[in-house]
Amino acid sequence: MTSRFCLLAFLSCVALVAFPSVGRCTTQDGLIALQNHDFATALRLLAEAGNGGDTRADVLLGQLLLNGQAGIQDPKQAAAWYGRGAKANPQGDPNVAIAQANLASLYVTGNGVPKDVNEGMRLYELSAINGFPDGAATLVGAYTRGGDIKIDNVQALKWAFVMTAQGDARGPAVVNQLRQRVTASEAAQAKAAAQKQFPNLTFAEPSSGAPIPLQMSVQQGMMKEPVSPSAGYTPQFDALHRQPTENNAAVIAQIKSQMKTLPPPYLYELARRVFPDDNQEGVTWFWLARMRATYDAERCTDQTAGQGIQQWNAITDNVVAFIKDHPEASRRGKRQALDREASLPPDNSPEWICVNGIQAAFAGMQGKKLENWLKPATEWPGIRQKIRDGYENAIHG
Repeated sequence: MTSRFCLLAFLSCVALVAFPSVGRCTTQDGLIALQNHDFATALRLLAEAGNGGDTRADVLLGQLLLNGQAGIQDPKQAAAWYGRGAKANPQGDPNVAIAQANLASLYVTGNGVPKDVNEGMRLYELSAINGFPDGAATLVGAYTRGGDIKIDNVQALKWAFVMTAQGDARGPAVVNQLRQRVTASEAAQAKAAAQKQFPNLTFAEPSSGAPIPLQMSVQQGMMKEPVSPSAGYTPQFDALHRQPTENNAAVIAQIKSQMKTLPPPYLYELARRVFPDDNQEGVTWFWLARMRATYDAERCTDQTAGQGIQQWNAITDNVVAFIKDHPEASRRGKRQALDREASLPPDNSPEWICVNGIQAAFAGMQGKKLENWLKPATEWPGIRQKIRDGYENAIHG
């Protein structure tokens, strides 16, 4: 944890957010401190760089303060730093789009700012316009899932066209799927709207193809700028998640048949679908999903990658609420989850969560692919056993 002296020093630096800085420190200085796990120094240096107008520092400070990895968790201050970056001139600065997308996610959930879904959607749209790689895909998901945002398949198709035109490999399959939900006239309307808003993009017709697979290959999944406000929530997952409950048996069977190769988000989906008919089974699948997600995150070289795990509680909120009120069922679920986890392979790719960390964010900002994002395979058995031991202790504690 950060010492009291360093905490006060950092907060005093944050308090100067509205005033210009003499720019003694750079974001690179803060990154060096961060890589050395000197979080107190990193926070101080990045705050000074952010005060000096560096949007890279704004984004990094937002992430650090949001996930508490540096010893201080303050969503309100995280939103303030994201807000600074989101308001900067986007010309040639990819950090602005990242700040807009991250701030959007806070408005949509009401974390650190008053919940305002319309403002969140506005910011997601700006992030897509300014080049955030998952901006258009996020909007497709929002308009197809419903909830706080009214389902609008025409708008969803518009942003699917944008995905494709921006070079997102997932785009053509999403376009083909959404075309089945609208009329020919509505599809033409969606494409025309995309062309009008993005006159500099080329909107070629995607070829017809197979339905969206459950999981893309690792090579397909790596984004040019690997940053996502929601770890592992892909259009492929969204397509499955939106399957009506009338198809529950088919979806459950589909996930179970591929569970040894699918990433943990699909296990959370399994928990959500099993729970209404069998509470205990839902709890077991939830703990298995959490265990495997933690294992994947712990294999990433970037310690902040695990910030994405907590997001998955949102789709299993019924299970999470039940666990809080039924500790004995939770213990049984952990026991059963340990038994099932032992049969799962140790070498599935944890890319889905590794791309959620700060290291990935800055690889994207610099136009680089992630390199050396996994700890050596020789360390994986120890990581797995440590996590299993933690669950064993929780069961008997």
